[in-house]
This record gives sequence, C-alpha cells and structure tokens, in this order.
Amino acid sequence: MEVIYLGKAALPEFRKPVVAIGAFDGFHQGHQKLLTRLLDSAHELGGQSILLTFHPHPRLILDPADRQFCLLSTPDEKISLLEQTGLDFLVIAPFDYSFSMMLPGEYVEEFLIAKFKPFKIIAGEDHRFGRNGTGDGKVLTEYALQGHFLFEEVGHQQHKGAPVSSTRIRNLILASRIEEANELLGRSYSFKGSVIAGDRVGRELGYRTANLTRYGDSKLLPPNGSYAAFCRLGGSTYEAMLYIGMRETVSPGSIQRSVEVHILDFNQDVYGQEMIVELVSFLRADMVFQSKAELVKNIRLDEKNTRRALLKERLRTNVSSPRVALVLLNYNGQKLLEKFLPGLCKNTPSGCKLYVIDNGSSDNSVVYLQHYFPEITVIKLLNNYGFASGYNKGIAQIDADYFALINSDVDVTSDWITPLMDIMRKDPLVFAIQPKIKALNAPDQFEYAGGAGGFVDLLRYPFCRGRIIDFIEMDQGQYDGTDEVFWASGAAMIVKGVVYKALGGFDDDYFAHQEEIDLCWRMKRLGGKILACSDSEVFHLGGGTLDYDHPRKVYLNFRNNLSTLFKNEHWPNLLYIIPMRLVLDMLIAVSYLLKGRWQVFYKIVHAYVLAIINTLYLVHKKNQTDQLIAELRLGPFRTKGILQSSIFLQFYIAGNKIFSKIPTQYFR
Repeated sequence: MEVIYLGKAALPEFRKPVVAIGAFDGFHQGHQKLLTRLLDSAHELGGQSILLTFHPHPRLILDPADRQFCLLSTPDEKISLLEQTGLDFLVIAPFDYSFSMMLPGEYVEEFLIAKFKPFKIIAGEDHRFGRNGTGDGKVLTEYALQGHFLFEEVGHQQHKGAPVSSTRIRNLILASRIEEANELLGRSYSFKGSVIAGDRVGRELGYRTANLTRYGDSKLLPPNGSYAAFCRLGGSTYEAMLYIGMRETVSPGSIQRSVEVHILDFNQDVYGQEMIVELVSFLRADMVFQSKAELVKNIRLDEKNTRRALLKERLRTNVSSPRVALVLLNYNGQKLLEKFLPGLCKNTPSGCKLYVIDNGSSDNSVVYLQHYFPEITVIKLLNNYGFASGYNKGIAQIDADYFALINSDVDVTSDWITPLMDIMRKDPLVFAIQPKIKALNAPDQFEYAGGAGGFVDLLRYPFCRGRIIDFIEMDQGQYDGTDEVFWASGAAMIVKGVVYKALGGFDDDYFAHQEEIDLCWRMKRLGGKILACSDSEVFHLGGGTLDYDHPRKVYLNFRNNLSTLFKNEHWPNLLYIIPMRLVLDMLIAVSYLLKGRWQVFYKIVHAYVLAIINTLYLVHKKNQTDQLIAELRLGPFRTKGILQSSIFLQFYIAGNKIFSKIPTQYFR
C-alpha cells in the first residue's frame, strides 16, 4: 500500500481508479464492509483501489468547541490497519475550513474529478460533503448518470438491529461497554503510549506498573476505572491489568489523570519503550479505598477477574500465525511406531512439530525413537497414565496453539492436518475437528472408533455416522462435507490448545475410552463447535491395545460414559435419563450373560456399583465442572449432534441401521 499525503506529494496516474471516500475513524466493521466492496470493485474492473480520507477529522474543524469529541484512531493507527488489507493507495487529504466551504458541485468537479479522475466512486449511505454537508449520494448519482464516473452507495453494516457507526462506538467506550465496542470494531480498541518512570508505589503494593504517557490528546481514552487488557511490547503480547484514574488512595488530592499497566507474570524494566494497550473488558469503576491494604485486596480481585476475562477472550479468538503440535501417545508400541511413524512423518506439513508422549514404556520404544527419529521430541513419563492423563501430562509440556492428536495405530497417506486447520483458522469457535476415519484393514469401510463424526442419542449413548451399535457402513461419500457433530474421535482429532487447557484437558479419572466425548461435551457447553471434515482422511487399525468387546474395555466404556453423563447433563434431565439407562444397561449386561460372557456381565454391573459408591465424588466433580463452564461460557450450549430418540429403537425396532436412514426430524 502506498500512502500519499495530498499537497505534499503529487498524485500518480491511476489506472481505472476506484475511489472510496470517508473519515474512516476507527475503521470499524461498517468501514470494513465498504473497503471490501472497494477491493472487489477494483478487481472486477481491472483498476486500482484508492481510499480517500481526511486529516484532521472534519469534526475537529467544523465543531472546534466540542472538546469532548475524540478520535477512535489516529492517522498512524489507520495506516497500520489498512496496510494489512491489500489496498493499493491511501490518500490523506488536508481538511480545513476553506475546504469545508466548497459547494457540493465544486467538491465533485474541482476536487474529485480534477485530481483523481475516478472511474468509480464508492461511499457509505450516510456520506456527506460540501458546504453544510449538503452533498450526498444523490449528488454523486447525478454525476454518475451524466457519465462522469460510476457510483455505488454501500448500506450500513447492522449489528443487533442498529447501524455500526463511529459515534455508536464512542458512546459505548465512554459508557465502559468495552466488549460491545470491540464487537462493532471487529477487534480490540487500543491506544498507544510510552512508558515513563512513576513514583514506584506499585512495587510497594506488590503490583509493579508501567506508567504511560499517551500519544495525542485527540485519541479517545475510556473512563476512569480498572480494565482487563492485552499489551504489546517489543513484538510480544502480554496479559495485563489497566488502571485509569486519579490514584486518590495513594495520592490524595491528585489532579493528574494516570494511565498505569500491570503486566501479569512479568518483572522487567521497560522504561522508554512504546506500548500498545488493547482493551478487553471493564472490571470496575475507579474507587477511593480507606487504606492501602484494602486497595491491595481489591487489586487481587481485579487480577482474578482479569485472568478470567483474558482467558475468555483467548477462547473466542484465534492467533494470526498458530503453532500446531502433532502429538502421538505411545505405550509399549514399538511395532506400531515402526509401521506407522514413517508415513506420519512424511505426511506432516512443515511448521508442524511432532511429539511422542511415552507412557513409561518397558519395551524399546524410546530407544527406537531416539535412534531412527531424532527430530521428534520425546516426552518421557515415568508410568503408564493411560490415554487421558498421559495426554494431559505430555501436553502440559508443549507450547502450541493447536494440538493434533493421533493414535499410534493410525495410517495417514497424505497431509491430514492442513485441511482441518484451514477450517479452524477461519472460525475461532471450532474447538475440535476430526477427519474421516476409515478402517485400515477394510479401507472401503468406516472405522468403529470415529467414522464420519460422533453423535449421542436421547439417553446419551454414543454412536457415529458410519457406525451404529455394531453395524459398520461402506464409505460411498454419503457423509462427505464439513458438518457439526457432537463429538470428535480421539483416534485422530485437532483441538484448540487454549480451550483444552482451560477445561483441564481429558478427565484424568477415565484412564482410557470416551474421554474425547466428555471433552467435546464440555466444549459444546462453552458454546464451541465440534466438526467432522471429509477433506481429510485417515485409516485406523482399531483394537490395537484391547479388542472392542474385551471386558476391560467394556468396563471403562460404561464407567466413563456414566461419569460423562452425570458430569455434563442438566439435573432435571438426569432424573429420567439415569433410571432409563439403568434398565437398558442391565438388559445389555443380561444379554452378555446369556451368551456366556459372564466377565462382561460382571464388568457392566461393576461400573454401576462403582458409580453408586462414588456418588458424592461425582456430585463434587459435576459442581466443579458446572462452575467452570459458567465462568468461561461464550454462548449457549450447542445441541447439534443430539438424536431426539433412542438409537436402540432406531436400530432394532425401526430397522435404521444406517445413519442416513434415521429421519432428520429426530436430530437437533
């Protein structure tokens, strides 16, 4: 993008210039809509995109007595935002009183046409120009009809039934409604300053602060109070608490408004450095406390609320250049590593770092990895902590934005990560996603453990597209596409790292089996999405450690499913689900007994007995989970993926053994 200050530099000969006009203060979502139309039009017409704006802001010239008017963005901030858009030219025209007194016709003919020779002009529907703002879209339309240029008027961007505007955003900021202002901006509202020396009172209180002197008095500063914020310093971003106010508790009678930033978990001198503060949420108004001890008590509460607010912000947003870690869990799986790891390494995209978490293997797995794959980072655990704790303990040692989790018995024939990451990058509310999972030994069939995405029925029994009960479908493309499901398979899935860690990862009590269903359920309760995408495909051996009908596996499945149900379902629903589940599960247990599988019968009964014994513990876990979800919830529980019927009724009574035959009205 080339920046031209009109009057200081000559305008070039533009090629089919497409010109968008406006003050663009704040460059909010309405401005972004207009800019998108500008770029699209320039591309369609084979011309160059030119954004024409003014400095100083017209209101500062036309209404100088309004001392309360402040800018949402300085010229430098506007330039920085536009540099990322693909715009060809930004022209900043000087605005003064004599310029404002031009008649609309003079403005169009002697300024726009004479200087820019526009092929097309684009403006918002509320754009005004000329003396007393008498020029508008109708005037530009008349010139367009005379053949001087093409003209397009862009309608308001709406948000919650009202137009997005700079005035609306200013009013929200002045009312300390920061989250709403950020929604209209499409980013966090920010300001810039330089760190100066203070009186070091913060150090005495245990909260060292960076005192800021701001750049430019015309930039809008929010009201006095405490805020949760991110701050950018020296190319890095940190979590921070922001205070704006008179500091009357520590400096009674002060007349100087102070701007102070406490960077969390940070203890370095930053005097003289430039800092950008990005507001996330308002915590409380400025207050005068009776003592420093009372002040410190409230600052500690501010810190707790700040960490929670910033965590929620990180949950709902994506980083611009995410780091992806491919993580494989291993326990005595040298033969599986020898068979599947070479293909996994070959088909892992560059920039994705590969880790193997070893669960205290007693075979030569670690030696094999160190000798043949020295480029892989091996995280060695002392014991076999199972799937759940093994992943939790290993991931705790990995710094990444996304974790691609894959079983050691999965074969990949191409890059399975990139198609899934392309989707996750576009939508920050996609918390987990799985590829299409097919059977390694029967490549035309879906695989038992995940198929084309997981669902649950009315009583929260899990099943998959491509596998219901024990009936497995052939893959004929019937579930191709990207769809929202209820759970993603732990055999191969990508999870958003900040969400995984905020929720505590997999449930450590589970050891193995159905931990991914529990995690996905909690993610959906936060307001997140779980997706399955057929653009990515892997082949799972399945049953690599235990057969699907092994008594130990049956026990873990029933025990963990009961825990998942109790932990995540609403109390009123549990009153009818638990009794019905008890009846059905006992019928399943008896069916195994009649087949002579008394060990499986015993394990199902054992799972229920253990659940009854641990009732108080399960209630405690449920309360803790409910509290955490309430604190971090981003939106309503996403119920997509729940079958409003019994999967057993559909399978055995209705004869719908294939997912696609289940009537769609039964799905939420």
